[in-house]
Amino acid sequence: MAEHDHEVIVVATFIAREDKADEGEKFLRKIVAPTHESPDCLLLALHRALDDPNKFVFIERWVSRETLEASYETQVFKSFIQDSLAYFDGPPEITLCAAVPDGQPSKGSLAGASSSS
Repeated sequence: MAEHDHEVIVVATFIAREDKADEGEKFLRKIVAPTHESPDCLLLALHRALDDPNKFVFIERWVSRETLEASYETQVFKSFIQDSLAYFDGPPEITLCAAVPDGQPSKGSLAGASSSS
């Protein structure tokens, strides 16, 4: 399997504009269900920072970098990013990661016991 065929982990951070955090959270929740419908999305979970209520973080797992990048080309995603600017201080900061599983399979990877090296 080529390196680009491995699962990719995404950490996407959004910073809400002043007084827009609650509206921003509602906006972000709207993308969860449609993204979960994609067979290439293995995980999409939204989090709100405990120390900064204006910071939201998506943790995602995708089948491959190619399938993730293909999702970025959809009109749904393009509209989502454009519309997000009404609530957030710019586009999200996106970090792409490869899993480095270690220790107990159920605790050492977002993939849990299904993780392979």
